[in-house]
Amino acid sequence: QASSAAGSVRNAGERVGQGAQDIAKSAQDTTQRVSDWTSKQADSANQCIRSAGTTAASEMERAGEAAGRKAD
Repeated sequence: QASSAAGSVRNAGERVGQGAQDIAKSAQDTTQRVSDWTSKQADSANQCIRSAGTTAASEMERAGEAAGRKAD
């Protein structure tokens, strides 16, 4: 009976250990998804900023050319 009880305790311990591993894996997956999402948002923001910078530069260039034509 003692060995049966010891076996039950061991099985319970293994299940708890497996549960803890599952929780750790799930947390790791969630962290990875958050990290991926965050870097995707940063990429989008950077693209947007680069695009705005390019647009502003070409607008200034056009304004400069127009001012140059007026001066002529």
